[in-house]
Amino acid sequence: MSTRNEQSFNVWIVVRPAADVPGQWVAHCLDLDVVTYGNSLRHALDMVHEAARNTILDDLNSNQDPMDRRAPRECWDEMFKKLMPRAKRVEARDLVERNERYAFVIAQLTLSFVRKSAGESPKASKCETPVAFAESATPACI
Repeated sequence: MSTRNEQSFNVWIVVRPAADVPGQWVAHCLDLDVVTYGNSLRHALDMVHEAARNTILDDLNSNQDPMDRRAPRECWDEMFKKLMPRAKRVEARDLVERNERYAFVIAQLTLSFVRKSAGESPKASKCETPVAFAESATPACI
């Protein structure tokens, strides 16, 4: 008998140009406290998707709760109290398709995993970005 067990995790990420390395972007997944880098916004988003997926898979395979890894409170406060009020909602698909520069991007990722039967390792089934916010960069921010 086959039992399909599906789990989904919603995680928040903040992506912004690196302050110390021109041309690099830093992506921080706050729910998992995972930080990655990329050569562009698209690359940083791809890297944080991969890092979040792999972190959750490792935790699930070790019978750990992935949501026990949260970033420190000051990171959350910065996102919700400082960045979010300045951001405008954007379509996630437009983030990398537009040729627009951003001071930062905030997005929520939904990562889903499935186990086809008890005792089987989970497999990543999908990653979606249901909501995203961004602030366009002004010349002073670039």
